[in-house]
Amino acid sequence: MTVWQEVVDQEEAVNQLQLAVKDVAKAKTNTASAAFTQTWLITGPPGSGRSTAARAFAAAIQCEQGGCGECKSCKQILNSSHQDVIVIAPTGLTIGVDEARELIGKAYLEPSIGNWQVFIIEDADRLTAPAANALLKILEEPPTRTFFLLCAPAAEDVLPTIRSRCRHLGLRLPRTSQVAKLLVDRNGIEPELANFVAKAALGHVGVAKALATNSAARLRREQTLQIPLLLDSLPSCFVQAQNLYDAILESVEAAQDDKDDSEQNELLNAFGAGTEGVKKSRVEFLARAAMKELKDDQKSQRTRAIRDQLDRSLQDLLSFYRDVLFVQLGVEVELINDELRAPIQRLAQRATPVATRKALDAIQESRAAISASANPLLVLESLLINLARAA
Repeated sequence: MTVWQEVVDQEEAVNQLQLAVKDVAKAKTNTASAAFTQTWLITGPPGSGRSTAARAFAAAIQCEQGGCGECKSCKQILNSSHQDVIVIAPTGLTIGVDEARELIGKAYLEPSIGNWQVFIIEDADRLTAPAANALLKILEEPPTRTFFLLCAPAAEDVLPTIRSRCRHLGLRLPRTSQVAKLLVDRNGIEPELANFVAKAALGHVGVAKALATNSAARLRREQTLQIPLLLDSLPSCFVQAQNLYDAILESVEAAQDDKDDSEQNELLNAFGAGTEGVKKSRVEFLARAAMKELKDDQKSQRTRAIRDQLDRSLQDLLSFYRDVLFVQLGVEVELINDELRAPIQRLAQRATPVATRKALDAIQESRAAISASANPLLVLESLLINLARAA
């Protein structure tokens, strides 16, 4: 086992990173090549494994054996518990300038236990303009023992001034066969289920794992794919939009409630809750500012989780209408949702390719609207009305 094992179906990118690891090792003796860089921009569509690749690279440059996957350092980094590998991810919809300035302050510190400090900025496309501008100087001239690994869907999604300071590494969506193999080898998933969820997830490793291990996630996907078949009137569009939105809310609340309570209890304990002789009212008074900040962060996390799950459902609808269009055009390709071949064929006969193309465009526009913080329920209602018209 090595740290590269879970960077699925990215041989070319892994080769580049492994060469860079050798260069990093030489940098400790001042013999690195001219290609040595401490700022990277790792891009690829959702599910391509941007963060996984960043963590693997971080582990490899900290590891004395170049990423063995077995040493304490490698295991800590892959488990997100290494002191010198810090992950910055938006708790809400964006990464603001205050978070950027906090990162800059930490970046000038010396590594605690490793060879380097590594900052992984997930969703770097969500950096606000002030935050991105604040990072320009440190990305151009990083501290001697600090690396920055920025992750984004595409290079065009980050400011030109940011990407010009980074070495670019592009990833692709892994083949479904490779995703299925990973699920079988790593998670012990039955091959038939692994193949099904890998195809259903469109090559997205994280989504495939969730579908394979969570029956509720599979049920929600099945319900989403039934929606186009149920849009037989204007009221049905509103009913189906509400049902999908409610299902997503329920899923997010189930995942977040226990986590939020645990975080709040940990915060109160840090201020002395449960300590003999310390009054509860005193603890709550001392922790009020920190508690407000924590609750604001938790609210932002819920908002983002709702939008992320809704986007996943919209991708499922995209796959459905993609299948409809290919049937209409007579294209000989494997259907993503082959288990729904009969209803897909019925819908293909009822509509025209032009109408299906409009449905696909409407779904993509809805994804963009959700990403831009539009009201999720209103977006869903508008979309389903458009889909009903297309049928």
